[in-house]
Amino acid sequence: MFEEPVASLQRKPGTVLVVDDQATSRAILEQVVRSLEGPVEVQTFARAVDAVVWATRHAAELVLVDYLMPDMDGVRFVNCLRALPGYEQVPIIMVTVSDDREVRYAALDAGATDFLIKPIDTRECLARCRNLLTLRRQQLALEEQTKRLEETMQELRRDARQRELEILPADVARFKPRKRNLGLNA
Repeated sequence: MFEEPVASLQRKPGTVLVVDDQATSRAILEQVVRSLEGPVEVQTFARAVDAVVWATRHAAELVLVDYLMPDMDGVRFVNCLRALPGYEQVPIIMVTVSDDREVRYAALDAGATDFLIKPIDTRECLARCRNLLTLRRQQLALEEQTKRLEETMQELRRDARQRELEILPADVARFKPRKRNLGLNA
């Protein structure tokens, strides 16, 4: 149904994906996200299918998705997104008019991180987005630091092996004369 994901997603820091079939809701969410501090780029989609196709090639640091949409509901969208490489840990906020626990349970089981009830409280939405973006950025920084540390450890191991190979012949050369001096070469 969707294009195959590319090996490496195009990553722009501060990219937020907003998916809502209602133009007014989408505009409100976009406005709230744009009011966040720091560089923020908002990608909006009226159709969940289009958002999933976009996500196969681009990385987002946060996703806001409506639950009730005509082509694909929010739970199915979350399932599709979580199946994409690079989206396993991206925070996803489900926005819904439904106060039904079963909807929340299904969304949580699919991988939603948080919920907002429509009509959204812009202050609450801003705080949740800011907090989840901060956590995601810290997670990405830790992943990058871990990667650099692993690369450094591999380099140190290679250097240590190389030094062992350089030292070993010198030790063998020093050992041979000792054997002769101990009368082991008869």
